[in-house]
Amino acid sequence: MNKTKKITQGSMMLAIIGALMLIDRQLSYLFSDILLLLMPIVIIIYSTMHTIKDGLILLFGLGVLTILFGTPTVHYIYFPIEAIVGIGYALAIKRNLDKRALLFIAIGLFVAGELTVYFVIFPLIGIDLKTQLEQSKLLYDTMIANYPTGTMAVLETINVNVILMSCLVVSTILMGVMEGFIIHMLSVFLLKRLKVKDLGNTSLYDMKVKPLLAYLSIIAFSMIFLLQYIKNDLMLALAVVLCSAGAIILVYLGYVFAILYGRIVLRRNIGIFVLLFLFLFMPFSIFIIAIMGFMYGAGPLRSFLERKVEG
Repeated sequence: MNKTKKITQGSMMLAIIGALMLIDRQLSYLFSDILLLLMPIVIIIYSTMHTIKDGLILLFGLGVLTILFGTPTVHYIYFPIEAIVGIGYALAIKRNLDKRALLFIAIGLFVAGELTVYFVIFPLIGIDLKTQLEQSKLLYDTMIANYPTGTMAVLETINVNVILMSCLVVSTILMGVMEGFIIHMLSVFLLKRLKVKDLGNTSLYDMKVKPLLAYLSIIAFSMIFLLQYIKNDLMLALAVVLCSAGAIILVYLGYVFAILYGRIVLRRNIGIFVLLFLFLFMPFSIFIIAIMGFMYGAGPLRSFLERKVEG
């Protein structure tokens, strides 16, 4: 009976994915990215319900569907990444790793996969990165024109190709981080709702960072004021990547503080207003949110929230 149930569940999952892929093909592959993100989730759920061996069998079926209905430039390239993430995440669940480890595994596998695709596989199959850089240069020139003074004016003195290539690396890493985070959150939610495995709940307030991370991030972010003095291209690229990473971490921490401040102190969800502030007042708002993020990660604003909760 259990074997029959296992086969039925796997067949239903394949049938649903196959139907969605067929519909997507009729719509000129409009939802290909969404379908690619569904594949590791299906593998994770099925492997957790049964065994990793069963998950590999389902993975083979998904591979056949990809060959039948997928496109070489999208599905054939990215499917191996989704498969590795699905099996790797399921293995971590089977070994009873905590949620933080699961999140890092998902993000790490996706980041490694995205970097491999962009900088190894794409050049091998003839997809030139220069075309993407030329398109990005148009946006770069527009940004320089709109912000002729202040921080943006510094960019006029810097090698544009180094800046754009560094931004491509950062954006590729961010894409992997975002995909890993989405897969992790959806997997935790669906596994619990389907009553397969409860991995527990974690709120933003429970997620604390080491003060050292905040200090390293503010140092990296401060390198934005030194970019115009760096003449070596390799050092400049490294500085841009570090500066971007520091900014991203600090803005994230600042956004977390804003959400928690709204819930704890104001009793309101102000997250959407903070996002609007970021988009409407770029780049000035980044420095404000980054400073808030540093103060939260370093301790003072975190201690302020803890006093409010205890009080």
